[in-house]
Amino acid sequence: SFDLFMDRPGLKSPVAGECSDSLVVARAHLQHAGLAHRVNFHKGDSAPEIKRLFGGGKEMLDFAFIDGDHTIQGCLADWRAVDDLLAAGDV
Repeated sequence: SFDLFMDRPGLKSPVAGECSDSLVVARAHLQHAGLAHRVNFHKGDSAPEIKRLFGGGKEMLDFAFIDGDHTIQGCLADWRAVDDLLAAGDV
């Protein structure tokens, strides 16, 4: 999962308590749900981070869910970053 995980002063979580670090809060919620072993968080803008992490072309993805920044431009940038990483028939 890629996200900016910006600092959020005043953030209060029922799991993590008061914590402005949204990455710490997200990890606490995954741990609480018993799903921490299923998700890797990557802090940063998704399209450049995907290219940085997977740009060598050796790793392929089976599935990509693009939620992005909720703009057409953001979704297209994410799509361009994952398109070559999906094999024919992958989602």
